[in-house]
Amino acid sequence: MSLDIYIHITRYFTIFFLAFFTYQFFSGLVSYYTIKERSSLWYTQMCLFSALYCLFFTINTHVTDIKTSNAILNLLWIFAFIAFFSYMHAIEAFLGKSLKYLKAPKVVIAVLTVIQFISLGSYIIFNKSFIFTGQGVVNETFFYQSAQIGMSPNVFGQIVGSLGALSVFFASAIIWKELQKSNSKEYLLKIGILLTILSVINDTCLSLEVSGALVPIYYLANAFEAVRFNFFYRKLAFEKLFNLEREVIRLSKVAQFGFAAASIAHDIKNHIFVIKLRINSLLRNKNEDKEKTYQEILKHNDKLLEITDLYMNIFKNNIASRKENYSSLEIIQDVKELVSTKFEGSNVKFEIAADDFIIHCNKTEIVISVVNLIRNALEAVQGHKSTNKWVKLIFKGEDKSIHVVDSGSGIEPNTAEHIFDFGFTYNKESCGHGIGLAITKELLSRSGFKLWLNEKTPNTTFTIDLIE
Repeated sequence: MSLDIYIHITRYFTIFFLAFFTYQFFSGLVSYYTIKERSSLWYTQMCLFSALYCLFFTINTHVTDIKTSNAILNLLWIFAFIAFFSYMHAIEAFLGKSLKYLKAPKVVIAVLTVIQFISLGSYIIFNKSFIFTGQGVVNETFFYQSAQIGMSPNVFGQIVGSLGALSVFFASAIIWKELQKSNSKEYLLKIGILLTILSVINDTCLSLEVSGALVPIYYLANAFEAVRFNFFYRKLAFEKLFNLEREVIRLSKVAQFGFAAASIAHDIKNHIFVIKLRINSLLRNKNEDKEKTYQEILKHNDKLLEITDLYMNIFKNNIASRKENYSSLEIIQDVKELVSTKFEGSNVKFEIAADDFIIHCNKTEIVISVVNLIRNALEAVQGHKSTNKWVKLIFKGEDKSIHVVDSGSGIEPNTAEHIFDFGFTYNKESCGHGIGLAITKELLSRSGFKLWLNEKTPNTTFTIDLIE
Protein backbone atom coordinates (compact mmCIF):
# COMPACT_ATOMS: atom_id res chain seq x y z
CA MET A 1 0.00 0.00 0.00
CA SER A 2 1.31 3.45 -0.92
CA LEU A 3 1.20 6.47 1.39
CA ASP A 4 -1.35 8.23 -0.87
CA ILE A 5 -3.74 5.27 -0.73
CA TYR A 6 -3.31 5.11 3.06
CA ILE A 7 -4.12 8.83 3.37
CA HIS A 8 -7.19 8.54 1.12
CA ILE A 9 -8.53 5.57 3.07
CA THR A 10 -7.97 7.41 6.35
CA ARG A 11 -9.75 10.52 5.09
CA TYR A 12 -12.65 8.53 3.64
CA PHE A 13 -13.42 6.67 6.85
CA THR A 14 -12.86 9.69 9.07
CA ILE A 15 -15.05 12.07 7.03
CA PHE A 16 -17.80 9.45 6.90
CA PHE A 17 -17.82 9.14 10.69
CA LEU A 18 -17.52 12.91 11.05
CA ALA A 19 -20.84 13.25 9.21
CA PHE A 20 -22.32 10.39 11.23
CA PHE A 21 -21.42 11.85 14.63
CA THR A 22 -22.48 15.34 13.56
CA TYR A 23 -25.92 13.95 12.71
CA GLN A 24 -26.04 12.05 16.01
CA PHE A 25 -25.10 15.22 17.89
CA PHE A 26 -27.95 17.29 16.44
CA SER A 27 -30.34 14.36 16.78
CA GLY A 28 -29.40 14.21 20.46
CA LEU A 29 -30.13 17.92 20.86
CA VAL A 30 -33.56 17.45 19.30
CA SER A 31 -34.28 14.58 21.70
CA TYR A 32 -33.14 16.71 24.64
CA TYR A 33 -35.41 19.61 23.72
CA THR A 34 -38.27 17.13 23.28
CA ILE A 35 -37.97 15.18 26.53
CA LYS A 36 -36.09 17.79 28.63
CA GLU A 37 -33.97 15.00 30.10
CA ARG A 38 -30.60 16.45 31.15
CA SER A 39 -28.92 13.03 31.28
CA SER A 40 -29.37 12.77 27.49
CA LEU A 41 -26.76 15.53 27.12
CA TRP A 42 -24.02 13.01 28.05
CA TYR A 43 -24.79 11.03 24.91
CA THR A 44 -24.92 14.27 22.92
CA GLN A 45 -21.56 15.36 24.34
CA MET A 46 -20.02 11.98 23.47
CA CYS A 47 -21.13 12.45 19.86
CA LEU A 48 -19.81 16.02 19.80
CA PHE A 49 -16.27 15.10 20.89
CA SER A 50 -16.23 12.02 18.67
CA ALA A 51 -17.12 14.35 15.77
CA LEU A 52 -14.34 16.76 16.82
CA TYR A 53 -11.90 13.83 16.96
CA CYS A 54 -12.81 12.93 13.37
CA LEU A 55 -12.70 16.55 12.22
CA PHE A 56 -9.22 17.31 13.59
CA PHE A 57 -7.85 13.96 12.50
CA THR A 58 -8.98 14.75 8.94
CA ILE A 59 -7.46 18.23 9.21
CA ASN A 60 -4.20 16.68 10.36
CA THR A 61 -3.85 14.75 7.10
CA HIS A 62 -3.77 18.13 5.28
CA VAL A 63 -1.34 19.92 7.60
CA THR A 64 2.30 20.17 6.58
CA ASP A 65 3.56 22.13 9.59
CA ILE A 66 4.99 19.67 12.12
CA LYS A 67 4.26 21.82 15.19
CA THR A 68 0.59 22.19 14.22
CA SER A 69 0.35 18.45 13.64
CA ASN A 70 1.94 17.75 17.02
CA ALA A 71 -0.54 20.11 18.71
CA ILE A 72 -3.44 18.34 16.99
CA LEU A 73 -2.10 15.00 18.27
CA ASN A 74 -2.38 16.34 21.85
CA LEU A 75 -5.86 17.58 21.04
CA LEU A 76 -6.94 14.16 19.75
CA TRP A 77 -6.03 12.58 23.10
CA ILE A 78 -8.16 15.20 24.85
CA PHE A 79 -11.16 14.55 22.59
CA ALA A 80 -10.82 10.80 23.11
CA PHE A 81 -10.70 11.12 26.90
CA ILE A 82 -13.70 13.49 27.07
CA ALA A 83 -15.72 11.29 24.70
CA PHE A 84 -15.10 8.22 26.87
CA PHE A 85 -15.84 10.18 30.05
CA SER A 86 -19.18 11.24 28.52
CA TYR A 87 -19.84 7.66 27.43
CA MET A 88 -19.54 6.36 31.01
CA HIS A 89 -22.12 8.91 32.17
CA ALA A 90 -24.34 8.15 29.16
CA ILE A 91 -24.34 4.42 29.92
CA GLU A 92 -25.41 5.14 33.51
CA ALA A 93 -28.26 7.30 32.22
CA PHE A 94 -29.23 4.52 29.83
CA LEU A 95 -29.24 1.90 32.60
CA GLY A 96 -31.08 4.28 34.90
CA LYS A 97 -28.66 3.99 37.81
CA SER A 98 -25.20 5.02 38.99
CA LEU A 99 -22.52 2.30 38.75
CA LYS A 100 -20.37 2.30 41.86
CA TYR A 101 -17.25 0.85 40.23
CA LEU A 102 -17.27 3.42 37.42
CA LYS A 103 -16.32 6.21 39.82
CA ALA A 104 -12.61 5.27 39.75
CA PRO A 105 -12.20 5.28 35.92
CA LYS A 106 -14.19 8.54 35.78
CA VAL A 107 -11.74 10.21 38.15
CA VAL A 108 -8.70 8.80 36.31
CA ILE A 109 -9.99 9.91 32.89
CA ALA A 110 -10.85 13.39 34.25
CA VAL A 111 -7.33 13.78 35.72
CA LEU A 112 -5.68 12.56 32.50
CA THR A 113 -7.75 15.05 30.51
CA VAL A 114 -6.50 17.90 32.67
CA ILE A 115 -2.91 16.67 32.20
CA GLN A 116 -3.42 16.63 28.44
CA PHE A 117 -4.73 20.20 28.50
CA ILE A 118 -1.66 21.33 30.46
CA SER A 119 0.61 19.46 28.05
CA LEU A 120 -1.07 21.07 25.05
CA GLY A 121 -0.76 24.55 26.56
CA SER A 122 2.90 23.93 27.42
CA TYR A 123 3.66 22.81 23.87
CA ILE A 124 1.86 25.77 22.25
CA ILE A 125 3.41 28.40 24.55
CA PHE A 126 6.85 26.92 25.36
CA ASN A 127 7.25 24.54 22.42
CA LYS A 128 7.81 21.71 24.89
CA SER A 129 5.50 18.89 26.00
CA PHE A 130 6.18 16.83 29.13
CA ILE A 131 4.15 13.93 27.68
CA PHE A 132 5.69 13.71 24.22
CA THR A 133 9.28 13.79 23.03
CA GLY A 134 9.83 15.98 20.01
CA GLN A 135 11.65 14.73 16.95
CA GLY A 136 13.38 16.68 14.25
CA VAL A 137 12.01 14.49 11.49
CA VAL A 138 8.78 12.63 10.86
CA ASN A 139 8.78 8.91 11.57
CA GLU A 140 8.78 6.72 8.47
CA THR A 141 5.56 4.84 9.32
CA PHE A 142 2.42 5.57 7.28
CA PHE A 143 0.52 6.91 10.30
CA TYR A 144 3.17 9.47 11.24
CA GLN A 145 3.83 10.49 7.63
CA SER A 146 0.14 10.92 6.81
CA ALA A 147 -0.27 13.42 9.66
CA GLN A 148 3.24 14.92 9.63
CA ILE A 149 3.62 14.04 13.33
CA GLY A 150 7.09 14.69 14.75
CA MET A 151 6.72 13.49 18.37
CA SER A 152 6.06 10.28 20.25
CA PRO A 153 5.13 9.54 23.90
CA ASN A 154 7.97 9.72 26.44
CA VAL A 155 7.99 7.63 29.58
CA PHE A 156 5.48 9.89 31.35
CA GLY A 157 3.34 9.89 28.22
CA GLN A 158 3.39 6.12 28.15
CA ILE A 159 2.27 6.06 31.79
CA VAL A 160 -0.56 8.47 30.98
CA GLY A 161 -1.58 6.37 27.97
CA SER A 162 -1.37 3.14 30.00
CA LEU A 163 -3.55 4.56 32.77
CA GLY A 164 -6.05 5.69 30.16
CA ALA A 165 -6.06 2.27 28.48
CA LEU A 166 -6.44 0.42 31.80
CA SER A 167 -9.33 2.71 32.78
CA VAL A 168 -11.04 1.97 29.48
CA PHE A 169 -10.54 -1.80 29.91
CA PHE A 170 -11.78 -1.69 33.52
CA ALA A 171 -14.84 0.45 32.70
CA SER A 172 -15.68 -1.75 29.70
CA ALA A 173 -15.60 -4.86 31.91
CA ILE A 174 -17.90 -3.21 34.47
CA ILE A 175 -20.38 -2.12 31.79
CA TRP A 176 -20.32 -5.54 30.11
CA LYS A 177 -21.01 -7.24 33.44
CA GLU A 178 -23.87 -4.86 34.16
CA LEU A 179 -25.44 -5.56 30.77
CA GLN A 180 -25.17 -9.29 31.40
CA LYS A 181 -26.72 -8.89 34.85
CA SER A 182 -29.73 -7.05 33.44
CA ASN A 183 -30.41 -9.96 31.03
CA SER A 184 -30.40 -7.44 28.22
CA LYS A 185 -29.11 -8.52 24.82
CA GLU A 186 -28.04 -5.00 23.79
CA TYR A 187 -25.94 -6.20 20.86
CA LEU A 188 -25.02 -2.68 19.73
CA LEU A 189 -23.62 -1.72 23.13
CA LYS A 190 -21.71 -4.99 23.41
CA ILE A 191 -20.23 -4.54 19.95
CA GLY A 192 -19.25 -1.02 21.01
CA ILE A 193 -17.47 -2.36 24.10
CA LEU A 194 -15.50 -4.91 22.07
CA LEU A 195 -14.54 -2.30 19.48
CA THR A 196 -13.55 0.14 22.23
CA ILE A 197 -11.07 -2.41 23.58
CA LEU A 198 -9.74 -3.21 20.09
CA SER A 199 -9.52 0.51 19.25
CA VAL A 200 -7.47 1.28 22.37
CA ILE A 201 -5.11 -1.59 21.55
CA ASN A 202 -4.88 -0.36 17.96
CA ASP A 203 -4.21 3.27 18.91
CA THR A 204 -1.66 2.17 21.53
CA CYS A 205 0.20 0.25 18.83
CA LEU A 206 0.26 3.39 16.70
CA SER A 207 1.49 5.64 19.51
CA LEU A 208 4.23 3.18 20.51
CA GLU A 209 5.14 2.71 16.85
CA VAL A 210 4.59 -1.02 17.12
CA SER A 211 2.68 -0.80 13.85
CA GLY A 212 2.42 2.27 11.70
CA ALA A 213 0.25 0.93 8.91
CA LEU A 214 -3.00 0.87 10.89
CA VAL A 215 -5.73 3.48 10.54
CA PRO A 216 -6.81 4.95 13.93
CA ILE A 217 -10.31 3.57 14.58
CA TYR A 218 -11.03 4.90 18.04
CA TYR A 219 -14.22 6.61 16.86
CA LEU A 220 -15.58 3.38 15.34
CA ALA A 221 -16.60 1.98 18.76
CA ASN A 222 -18.59 5.10 19.65
CA ALA A 223 -20.63 4.74 16.46
CA PHE A 224 -22.45 1.63 17.69
CA GLU A 225 -23.01 3.14 21.12
CA ALA A 226 -24.28 6.38 19.61
CA VAL A 227 -26.83 4.49 17.49
CA ARG A 228 -28.13 2.62 20.55
CA PHE A 229 -28.38 5.78 22.64
CA ASN A 230 -30.15 7.51 19.74
CA PHE A 231 -32.77 4.74 19.61
CA PHE A 232 -33.19 4.94 23.36
CA TYR A 233 -33.79 8.70 23.54
CA ARG A 234 -35.88 8.75 20.37
CA LYS A 235 -38.13 6.15 21.98
CA LEU A 236 -38.39 8.30 25.10
CA ALA A 237 -39.24 11.31 22.92
CA PHE A 238 -41.97 9.42 21.03
CA GLU A 239 -43.40 8.07 24.28
CA LYS A 240 -43.52 11.58 25.72
CA LEU A 241 -45.24 12.95 22.62
CA PHE A 242 -47.71 10.03 22.68
CA ASN A 243 -48.44 10.63 26.36
CA LEU A 244 -48.89 14.36 25.68
CA GLU A 245 -51.31 13.56 22.87
CA ARG A 246 -53.33 11.28 25.16
CA GLU A 247 -53.31 13.96 27.85
CA VAL A 248 -54.52 16.57 25.35
CA ILE A 249 -57.36 14.26 24.31
CA ARG A 250 -58.26 13.64 27.96
CA LEU A 251 -58.18 17.35 28.79
CA SER A 252 -60.24 18.18 25.71
CA LYS A 253 -62.94 15.81 26.96
CA VAL A 254 -62.77 17.40 30.39
CA ALA A 255 -62.95 20.84 28.77
CA GLN A 256 -65.97 19.79 26.73
CA PHE A 257 -67.85 18.80 29.86
CA GLY A 258 -66.63 22.00 31.52
CA PHE A 259 -67.92 24.12 28.65
CA ALA A 260 -71.20 22.22 28.76
CA ALA A 261 -71.54 22.83 32.50
CA ALA A 262 -70.68 26.50 32.10
CA SER A 263 -73.17 26.90 29.29
CA ILE A 264 -75.91 25.10 31.21
CA ALA A 265 -75.29 27.34 34.23
CA HIS A 266 -75.36 30.41 32.03
CA ASP A 267 -78.68 29.53 30.38
CA ILE A 268 -80.31 28.30 33.58
CA LYS A 269 -79.51 31.62 35.27
CA ASN A 270 -81.73 33.42 32.74
CA HIS A 271 -84.80 31.42 33.81
CA ILE A 272 -83.91 31.48 37.50
CA PHE A 273 -83.74 35.27 37.32
CA VAL A 274 -87.28 35.44 35.92
CA ILE A 275 -88.54 32.94 38.53
CA LYS A 276 -86.93 35.03 41.26
CA LEU A 277 -88.68 38.19 40.03
CA ARG A 278 -92.05 36.44 39.96
CA ILE A 279 -91.60 35.02 43.48
CA ASN A 280 -90.57 38.46 44.81
CA SER A 281 -93.69 39.99 43.32
CA LEU A 282 -95.81 37.31 45.03
CA LEU A 283 -94.08 37.86 48.37
CA ARG A 284 -94.68 41.61 48.16
CA ASN A 285 -98.27 41.15 46.99
CA LYS A 286 -97.59 43.34 43.97
CA ASN A 287 -99.07 40.91 41.48
CA GLU A 288 -102.82 41.06 40.88
CA ASP A 289 -103.07 37.86 38.80
CA LYS A 290 -101.44 35.27 41.06
CA GLU A 291 -102.66 32.36 38.97
CA LYS A 292 -100.87 33.72 35.91
CA THR A 293 -97.71 34.31 37.94
CA TYR A 294 -97.75 30.71 39.19
CA GLN A 295 -98.16 29.49 35.62
CA GLU A 296 -95.17 31.57 34.54
CA ILE A 297 -93.07 30.14 37.34
CA LEU A 298 -94.06 26.60 36.36
CA LYS A 299 -93.32 27.38 32.72
CA HIS A 300 -89.78 28.59 33.47
CA ASN A 301 -89.27 25.64 35.78
CA ASP A 302 -90.15 23.34 32.86
CA LYS A 303 -87.68 25.31 30.71
CA LEU A 304 -84.94 24.56 33.22
CA LEU A 305 -85.63 20.86 32.81
CA GLU A 306 -85.69 21.23 29.01
CA ILE A 307 -82.31 23.00 29.02
CA THR A 308 -80.77 20.25 31.15
CA ASP A 309 -82.16 17.54 28.85
CA LEU A 310 -81.02 19.47 25.80
CA TYR A 311 -77.38 19.67 26.89
CA MET A 312 -77.35 16.10 28.16
CA ASN A 313 -78.63 15.01 24.78
CA ILE A 314 -76.00 16.97 22.85
CA PHE A 315 -72.88 16.53 24.96
CA LYS A 316 -73.50 12.99 26.16
CA ASN A 317 -75.24 11.27 23.28
CA ASN A 318 -73.83 13.54 20.57
CA ILE A 319 -77.07 13.58 18.59
CA ALA A 320 -79.30 16.34 17.32
CA SER A 321 -82.22 17.57 19.42
CA ARG A 322 -85.90 16.85 18.66
CA LYS A 323 -87.59 19.48 16.45
CA GLU A 324 -91.14 20.72 15.97
CA ASN A 325 -92.84 23.55 14.08
CA TYR A 326 -93.05 26.85 15.97
CA SER A 327 -94.20 30.32 15.08
CA SER A 328 -91.46 32.96 15.00
CA LEU A 329 -93.67 35.21 17.17
CA GLU A 330 -93.96 32.48 19.80
CA ILE A 331 -90.16 32.21 19.95
CA ILE A 332 -89.85 35.99 20.21
CA GLN A 333 -92.25 36.06 23.16
CA ASP A 334 -90.04 33.58 25.08
CA VAL A 335 -86.94 35.60 24.21
CA LYS A 336 -88.54 38.85 25.43
CA GLU A 337 -89.39 37.30 28.78
CA LEU A 338 -85.73 36.41 29.32
CA VAL A 339 -84.03 39.57 28.06
CA SER A 340 -86.44 42.44 28.81
CA THR A 341 -85.33 42.69 32.45
CA LYS A 342 -81.69 42.95 31.30
CA PHE A 343 -82.46 46.16 29.40
CA GLU A 344 -84.44 47.73 32.23
CA GLY A 345 -82.39 50.41 33.93
CA SER A 346 -79.76 50.36 31.15
CA ASN A 347 -79.23 53.11 28.61
CA VAL A 348 -79.55 50.61 25.73
CA LYS A 349 -82.72 50.37 23.64
CA PHE A 350 -84.08 46.97 22.64
CA GLU A 351 -86.02 46.79 19.38
CA ILE A 352 -87.73 43.91 17.59
CA ALA A 353 -88.66 43.62 13.91
CA ALA A 354 -90.20 40.27 13.03
CA ASP A 355 -92.07 38.51 10.26
CA ASP A 356 -94.52 35.80 11.23
CA PHE A 357 -93.32 32.50 9.77
CA ILE A 358 -92.94 28.86 10.80
CA ILE A 359 -89.58 27.60 12.07
CA HIS A 360 -88.89 23.85 12.28
CA CYS A 361 -86.61 23.69 15.31
CA ASN A 362 -86.14 22.87 18.95
CA LYS A 363 -87.65 25.98 20.53
CA THR A 364 -85.53 25.85 23.69
CA GLU A 365 -82.39 25.60 21.57
CA ILE A 366 -83.30 28.61 19.42
CA VAL A 367 -84.37 30.69 22.44
CA ILE A 368 -81.09 29.90 24.25
CA SER A 369 -79.06 30.85 21.17
CA VAL A 370 -80.88 34.14 20.52
CA VAL A 371 -80.75 35.13 24.20
CA ASN A 372 -76.99 34.48 24.25
CA LEU A 373 -76.48 36.68 21.19
CA ILE A 374 -78.60 39.48 22.65
CA ARG A 375 -76.78 39.31 25.99
CA ASN A 376 -73.41 39.53 24.20
CA ALA A 377 -74.63 42.48 22.13
CA LEU A 378 -75.90 44.27 25.25
CA GLU A 379 -72.57 43.83 27.05
CA ALA A 380 -70.68 45.01 23.98
CA VAL A 381 -72.59 48.28 23.44
CA GLN A 382 -72.75 49.19 27.14
CA GLY A 383 -69.03 49.90 26.99
CA HIS A 384 -69.38 52.28 24.03
CA LYS A 385 -69.11 56.05 24.50
CA SER A 386 -71.96 56.75 22.10
CA THR A 387 -75.21 58.12 23.54
CA ASN A 388 -77.31 56.25 20.97
CA LYS A 389 -76.99 52.62 22.06
CA TRP A 390 -79.34 49.92 20.81
CA VAL A 391 -79.77 46.22 20.12
CA LYS A 392 -82.15 44.95 17.42
CA LEU A 393 -83.64 41.47 17.01
CA ILE A 394 -84.81 40.80 13.44
CA PHE A 395 -86.71 37.72 12.21
CA LYS A 396 -86.82 37.59 8.39
CA GLY A 397 -89.37 35.25 6.85
CA GLU A 398 -88.09 35.79 3.31
CA ASP A 399 -84.87 33.79 3.83
CA LYS A 400 -85.78 32.29 7.23
CA SER A 401 -83.03 33.94 9.20
CA ILE A 402 -82.56 35.60 12.57
CA HIS A 403 -80.31 38.66 13.02
CA VAL A 404 -79.01 40.22 16.21
CA VAL A 405 -77.67 43.70 15.41
CA ASP A 406 -76.19 46.25 17.77
CA SER A 407 -75.05 49.86 17.48
CA GLY A 408 -71.40 48.85 17.38
CA SER A 409 -69.39 49.47 14.22
CA GLY A 410 -68.37 45.86 13.68
CA ILE A 411 -65.54 43.62 14.80
CA GLU A 412 -61.96 43.86 13.55
CA PRO A 413 -60.92 41.10 11.06
CA ASN A 414 -58.20 39.71 13.37
CA THR A 415 -60.75 39.37 16.16
CA ALA A 416 -63.53 38.10 13.90
CA GLU A 417 -61.31 35.20 12.82
CA HIS A 418 -61.40 33.76 16.36
CA ILE A 419 -64.82 34.99 17.48
CA PHE A 420 -66.28 31.48 17.79
CA ASP A 421 -63.23 29.84 19.41
CA PHE A 422 -63.62 28.38 22.90
CA GLY A 423 -62.16 30.69 25.53
CA PHE A 424 -61.92 33.69 23.19
CA THR A 425 -63.73 36.88 24.16
CA TYR A 426 -63.74 40.07 22.09
CA ASN A 427 -65.30 42.16 24.84
CA LYS A 428 -62.40 42.49 27.32
CA GLU A 429 -64.38 44.75 29.65
CA SER A 430 -67.11 42.14 30.29
CA CYS A 431 -66.87 39.23 32.69
CA GLY A 432 -67.35 36.70 29.88
CA HIS A 433 -65.12 33.67 29.49
CA GLY A 434 -65.39 33.15 25.73
CA ILE A 435 -67.94 30.34 26.09
CA GLY A 436 -71.31 31.80 24.98
CA LEU A 437 -70.64 32.23 21.25
CA ALA A 438 -68.73 28.96 20.97
CA ILE A 439 -71.48 26.95 22.67
CA THR A 440 -74.19 28.76 20.71
CA LYS A 441 -72.54 27.95 17.39
CA GLU A 442 -72.10 24.33 18.50
CA LEU A 443 -75.77 24.01 19.51
CA LEU A 444 -77.02 25.41 16.22
CA SER A 445 -74.61 23.49 13.97
CA ARG A 446 -75.65 20.15 15.51
CA SER A 447 -79.23 20.92 14.43
CA GLY A 448 -78.18 21.90 10.92
CA PHE A 449 -78.35 25.66 11.40
CA LYS A 450 -75.54 28.12 10.76
CA LEU A 451 -74.38 30.98 12.99
CA TRP A 452 -72.03 33.49 11.41
CA LEU A 453 -70.74 37.03 11.75
CA ASN A 454 -71.87 39.30 8.91
CA GLU A 455 -68.84 41.54 8.33
CA LYS A 456 -70.41 43.38 5.39
CA THR A 457 -72.94 45.33 7.48
CA PRO A 458 -72.09 48.75 9.00
CA ASN A 459 -73.11 47.54 12.46
CA THR A 460 -72.12 44.40 14.37
CA THR A 461 -74.43 41.67 13.09
CA PHE A 462 -74.73 38.00 13.99
CA THR A 463 -76.94 35.91 11.73
CA ILE A 464 -78.60 32.51 12.23
CA ASP A 465 -79.57 30.77 8.97
CA LEU A 466 -82.54 28.54 9.72
CA ILE A 467 -82.57 26.68 6.40
CA GLU A 468 -81.14 23.20 7.07
